[in-house]
Amino acid sequence: MNQASIATAIESYGPELMELKHVVGVGESHCNGEPCIRVYLEQVDYDTLNEIPAELDGITVIKEISGPLKVTDG
Repeated sequence: MNQASIATAIESYGPELMELKHVVGVGESHCNGEPCIRVYLEQVDYDTLNEIPAELDGITVIKEISGPLKVTDG
């Protein structure tokens, strides 16, 4: 798997994932030494967790409860 396929999957599915309740981010990550997609949620919501697939285009998807994300300057 290459970085381009992960970027393409995030570009394809990221907007849809971001529309799910409590999802605050979608990004590229590494899971057990392999590239994966990480979906960040601001809080536990089992309905949303069940809507997020375990794989997208053969790429593992990890769900992480991160809390709210804050944007800061510099």
